[in-house]
Amino acid sequence: MVFAVEAIAGAFLVLGIQARWVASATVPILAGATWAHSGNGWMFGYENGGWEYPAYLTLLAIVQGLLGDGRFALSPSFAPGNVQMEGETT
Repeated sequence: MVFAVEAIAGAFLVLGIQARWVASATVPILAGATWAHSGNGWMFGYENGGWEYPAYLTLLAIVQGLLGDGRFALSPSFAPGNVQMEGETT
């Protein structure tokens, strides 16, 4: 289940589909993966993987959630700053 969520969320992030919300929603899952790998040592190449790569992905998801969608996002996230009034041009 966790792998499926991570794979689908990764595809959404790459395509720019609701990136802010997808990144924010995956932070708890990625933090849990960091915790699950915490006893395996530093290097992700060790048996059962280390904790540094999941920690890095957690940090990236937090930053993406704070920064929001990019210019070329296929489906920009709804946020108060993204609201455009009818007839208004940018």
